[in-house]
Amino acid sequence: MARSVCQLEYYLLLSLVLFSSFFHLNVHARRSRIRLVDGGYERVVIAIGEDVEEDPELIERIKAVFTDVSGFLYSATNQNVYISEIRILLPESWSDQPDYKPNRWERFENSDIRVDVPTAKDNVPYVNKPTGCGEPGLYLHVTPEYLLDEAIGTLYGPYNKTLTHEWAHLRWGVFDEYPLQGDPKFYAASDGSIQGTRCVLAIEGDWRRLNGRRCTVGTDGFPEESDCYFSDMMEPGRHGASLMYRQYLAGLETFCDSEEYVGNWEGGLHNSEAPNKQNKLCDGKSIWEVMRQHSDFADYDTRIHESVYNTTPAFKIVKKESTRTVIVMDVSGSMHGEKIRLLRTAVYNMLNLVLRKGHQVGLVSFSHKSEVIANLTEMDTDGKAMLLQQLPKPERIGGGTSIATGVFKGLDVLAQGHESAAGGKLLVITDGRETSHPKLSRITDEDIEGVVVDTIAVGPSADPSLEQLARTTGGQSYYHLDGTSDIIGAFSAQDAAQRVGTGDLKTVPITSMYQKVKQGKTIKVPFVIDRSTNGCLSVLLTSLHWDAMDAWLKRPDGVIINSTWNEYSNVSEFDLIAFEIEEDVHVGFWELYITNVLDNKTADDFSHVTIVVESGVAENEIPISVSAEWAYSEITPPQKQILYATVARGYVPVIHCHVEATVEFSNSSQASSETLDLLDNGSGADVSAGDGIYSAYFTTFRGAGRYGVKIRVKNIGDETKIANGALVGFGAAIHPKDQADGWIQDLQDTGHFQRQTVGNSFTCTDEELCRENGVDVYPPAQITDLIATNVDFELLQLNLTFTAPGDDLAHGTVSYYEIWLSTDFHSFRENVSSGELLGAENFTDESFLSPSPAGTEEVLTHTVNGTDGSFSYFFAVIAVDDEGNRGPVSNIASSSFRDFRPIGSSWFIGLILAIGIVLFLALLVAAILVFCAFLKGATGRKDHYSVQHYQKCPENGTAAESVGLKAATPIDGTGPALC
Repeated sequence: MARSVCQLEYYLLLSLVLFSSFFHLNVHARRSRIRLVDGGYERVVIAIGEDVEEDPELIERIKAVFTDVSGFLYSATNQNVYISEIRILLPESWSDQPDYKPNRWERFENSDIRVDVPTAKDNVPYVNKPTGCGEPGLYLHVTPEYLLDEAIGTLYGPYNKTLTHEWAHLRWGVFDEYPLQGDPKFYAASDGSIQGTRCVLAIEGDWRRLNGRRCTVGTDGFPEESDCYFSDMMEPGRHGASLMYRQYLAGLETFCDSEEYVGNWEGGLHNSEAPNKQNKLCDGKSIWEVMRQHSDFADYDTRIHESVYNTTPAFKIVKKESTRTVIVMDVSGSMHGEKIRLLRTAVYNMLNLVLRKGHQVGLVSFSHKSEVIANLTEMDTDGKAMLLQQLPKPERIGGGTSIATGVFKGLDVLAQGHESAAGGKLLVITDGRETSHPKLSRITDEDIEGVVVDTIAVGPSADPSLEQLARTTGGQSYYHLDGTSDIIGAFSAQDAAQRVGTGDLKTVPITSMYQKVKQGKTIKVPFVIDRSTNGCLSVLLTSLHWDAMDAWLKRPDGVIINSTWNEYSNVSEFDLIAFEIEEDVHVGFWELYITNVLDNKTADDFSHVTIVVESGVAENEIPISVSAEWAYSEITPPQKQILYATVARGYVPVIHCHVEATVEFSNSSQASSETLDLLDNGSGADVSAGDGIYSAYFTTFRGAGRYGVKIRVKNIGDETKIANGALVGFGAAIHPKDQADGWIQDLQDTGHFQRQTVGNSFTCTDEELCRENGVDVYPPAQITDLIATNVDFELLQLNLTFTAPGDDLAHGTVSYYEIWLSTDFHSFRENVSSGELLGAENFTDESFLSPSPAGTEEVLTHTVNGTDGSFSYFFAVIAVDDEGNRGPVSNIASSSFRDFRPIGSSWFIGLILAIGIVLFLALLVAAILVFCAFLKGATGRKDHYSVQHYQKCPENGTAAESVGLKAATPIDGTGPALC
């Protein structure tokens, strides 16, 4: 009899987590297969989302738009690159057509460009890019409306310019040169003037408010109104760059470059002083300087250009077939006992919950030889029952290990009824090294062409070739400690990664854990069900002594659900206690109680229990989901490892969450774990604040080997918000007047919620550099948010503000800061030591000698000397750790030393008072002389004295943007009109 999702879940939740991550790859797991051949990009994949309505016109628009993009890309890169081949991947739900081919290696989750439902920023094209300078983004996102409706598309400028702008984010890892939300829109230039933030100074314009009026200049030289922006001249001018600025401007045809390459052409000269993302995160390099460091332009200076007369891409349309997966399971002798028991349970739950109708699954087992347990089978009720009956039995475990023989057999099963195995997926699970032939080294690229392989290494002894197999095929690797039931909790990765943003989730992992329960004791496990996940509820407990456990649930309204309820079940075949609630799932705080009633059944006085809580998505709701991934699958210190976790409701970021990671490691001699707090604050490892991508460096290695990770997420009181209107990554610019409403985010309360997932694994490869308490190879992280205020001439002070880095990148506390000062920007940028190293006497206190912990805002007050002038101070900060390791030079911040105060400020008042005193004394002397003359009875002639009166100009003069002193004009109108 068919079962509902929740009826099935009571078995399933055990393994759900990990297995769902195998079938639905993490949002960060994009594995692009683009290759550059003779200047042409091949294998570019544009994938249309499952929720996009079928529309043949959309296919034609994709062809037309990207044909135009290819030609413009060729021109913008000085005839270096274009797009020669594009594969358009259609959803499985679209109708079949004679010219549609079945997909092979093309997949939505690994596509380069996604055409999918509207984003958090409506129809703005953007690239999801949590990565650093020069590192590729994850994917380019556009909406069907953007492509189909030119009134929407051209808001961002011509399609060819806009998508070339985004391609540069995606492929070459450069950043925007216009001010993003929260970035300075104006800055102090070398001559002390205040300039609008832009990439090329030859771009002309003035200062305007969103209502079109001119801005009011404050006493510090900056505009007083928060909505003031640099209004670019829309017509072509002296500029020709840069496309990473406001790409909609007429005249922008290429990217900015250094003086070495542009010579005297100011229209393409990079402005390295502007405080934009490109300069802050790429050390002031121009776009072309970063691009030339990419392999696409490795021979830029020596390449002999052969003209390409046709830049039109060749288009191939492929359609997603029903998903084919073969589970390849290790049944060698080392998998006996607890491991095979948990593996059986995990597969059982995956078949019932994770896989959808229409999915085909096959089963293969291997030891020193392989066996087909089940050929590809449709996931209907009968198919699931048949597969479950065929799962390997614990009593049949034994033999050596040949992973390759299992992989080859799995490929054979995938190919059944198809032209080849291409388009399918293998899930390979093993705990040991290969002891029998054939070995993984025998597998060629041709053997696995078009097949994705995900791998699970169970314990530290699993063969190190597993990760290479996954990397080669665009798959993911996972790691789970053996010797515990913790593998089941780690398997609870959500069923969201492949379909992130689409709202196609059916269940959400709430929490999973591995607990020790002493005999006769009771533990309490609280958890939260939010309004988007109250469709149904499953709570699972598994233990070697499951029959000695008594468990009950307490609902938010206080009602107790125990073994007398129909929602409670014992599943002896899989050693489970399950609570399954199909309806009336109360929103709020739940409590699970577990009592160990074990009596003399073991020498230990405790039992381990694995707990998994999963809830179903409520009708018409899009739940908050979590996905996580390491930046690198293999590293050697001092390479920087970064963990990313995305928290989102569909494509909309969820901000101000508490995101905690537990990193687990074990080898033959030890096991350990480390807790990390991931932040979305735009400093340290985090590239952009408020985009829902939380990041952290990992530096506390415990030895060479594999590292796995679990992520837990919860709200922080009322601070956590769904940020409708926030942008994920980096998008195309739109004219500020056209996005006036977009400056304000619509923040929606999340209420109380919690989530959990697992990320992929990585391997630390060097015994010496990876060992605990080894050489300190990590200096403090680079400071990228240094800001300087303009000089306060009342106090002769300015403030420096930045986020404190840590002793090891962004962890711990640095020992002290080096703060450098210069008035020569270009020399300072080339060599910070060309400036002056400031000491304690240059600050109001010595706080910079006692740094704050990583992540804390530092505010330092610098005292200045001298009178005003037409120049700016430039500052840079270097953090130093306890081993004397100096971090990278920070971004350079500027502070103008011009005095922008208008007439009426304190110095002018002093001048007026001085003049008044002189006049008073002169009048007093005159009065005395008159009096004396009167006393002497002079001839009667009188001396006449007149004082010329002056009025001052209106404070804003005749030009609202002009600043500084205003000249005086005689009140009678005579003399020059100087205002």
